[in-house]
Amino acid sequence: MSNSEMEKHGSEDAAGARPLWFGVIGGVLGGVVGYFGFFAALEHASLYAMVMPGAFIGLGRAIGSPTKSIPMGVVCGVAAVVLSLVIEWQITPLNDDATIADFFAGLPNKPFRNLASLVAGPLMALWFGVGRGVPNEKENAPPQ
Repeated sequence: MSNSEMEKHGSEDAAGARPLWFGVIGGVLGGVVGYFGFFAALEHASLYAMVMPGAFIGLGRAIGSPTKSIPMGVVCGVAAVVLSLVIEWQITPLNDDATIADFFAGLPNKPFRNLASLVAGPLMALWFGVGRGVPNEKENAPPQ
């Protein structure tokens, strides 16, 4: 199979690197591991490891497709923000009639370590999610 045929099938790009969708799968799997890892750390060690979901999203993406991609890093960061807020919402004790607005209104009253973790996790997802390999010229090329 020639390189052009391999590109069409998405098995490898011309440089022999794994395609970007491997990174998407890696990021999703990393998010799942980070989600359950957070709750395991909280339950078994009483450790508030909110950076874990974001870091695992970024690391999963980087392992899945090490090609450098700034857009993929941004996607990982946004996914980590959403996942971190969902986890924080799940562990925050709220009244039965509380709304999502009540949750967001109570965020500034959280301890500093919680807020710092809510910021650090998505930053780690962004950093790791960019990857450190050779840039993907097709994805990062300016629009024509």
